[in-house]
Amino acid sequence: TKQIPQAIEAIEQTLDVHPGCLVAHRNKISVYLNTGRVDEARKAHVEMKRAAPFHPFTANEGKRIPKQK
Repeated sequence: TKQIPQAIEAIEQTLDVHPGCLVAHRNKISVYLNTGRVDEARKAHVEMKRAAPFHPFTANEGKRIPKQK
């Protein structure tokens, strides 16, 4: 867990250079979900939808995020 901030930073740097990198978007969502940060995962998914709104990966990632209550 100590490396989570560094992981997020590395993913952010990748997205700064390659905003359409779906693997980076998926990784960011996964890190947030695996650390219980569901709201941040939702925000990351919104960013992914902006980058690739019609890609199947985008739809699949949305299914992994718990619905808001």
